[in-house]
Amino acid sequence: MKSRFLSSKAAARRSSGVTLEWQAGSLFSPPLNVKHQHFNGSSSEPVRFVAVNNAPLIINVFKLPEFVFGASFDFTNRFSGQRDFFSSEFKPGELEDTAVNFIPDVDKVPLNDHPERGAGFSRLGINLSGNSMVGHIMAIQSGTYKKAHRHHAGAQVIVLQGKGYSLIWPKGGEIVRVDWKRGSLLVPPEGWYHHHFTTSREAARHLALRRGLHGVGFNWQPSLSEHEGGNMLEHEDEPPEIRAMYEADLKKEGIPFRMPPLKAKAS
Repeated sequence: MKSRFLSSKAAARRSSGVTLEWQAGSLFSPPLNVKHQHFNGSSSEPVRFVAVNNAPLIINVFKLPEFVFGASFDFTNRFSGQRDFFSSEFKPGELEDTAVNFIPDVDKVPLNDHPERGAGFSRLGINLSGNSMVGHIMAIQSGTYKKAHRHHAGAQVIVLQGKGYSLIWPKGGEIVRVDWKRGSLLVPPEGWYHHHFTTSREAARHLALRRGLHGVGFNWQPSLSEHEGGNMLEHEDEPPEIRAMYEADLKKEGIPFRMPPLKAKAS
């Protein structure tokens, strides 16, 4: 499979544009305001992909779809037709941990351990093509679960590997359970607590895509403990039925519970 990208100035020069070859598991982001077209190279199988964008936000800002979809301006500071634009090289990022323009296979990307966000949790933040949409790839080991946290609306969580469930709830509200497996997609509402529980023998791996505009809206801090003024719930502060539910689910699957004991609350 492949995609072709063509800027307005390249079109004026009758350029053939830049072609990117991709496969199942590939991840990329078209540069801002660049014409692009996707092609299925298989003679027997359809292609299915997930596309995430910030169109609702942009349309609500300008309130003129003709401008949003008809503007011909070339953002040459991001893309000017360079053949090596879709490099797979990871570089330090401004909006996230890393910046990269093409990931051939999200299942094979090495992740960094973050035990402060939960036992068995690893993650890598990514900013693609210099765009304002960002994301992260995360993994949660078997028999463990991530700390609950809250943030903006619109984060689209795609399950890449494993199975399990997520618990989501508004502050002070009823807990809702969402079971998932490979290929599932869930979107936690804004300001709702949510955390993810792995019930498979292999680690669960998720891809989350979301907007990355800093300083827009409420300043959620999902990686900072509530004890320090952030929006991440420590395990000792979560409703007690949550851990009991997880232990029961693991027992049904015959999978060991690998979470450390709860810390005693400060008196």
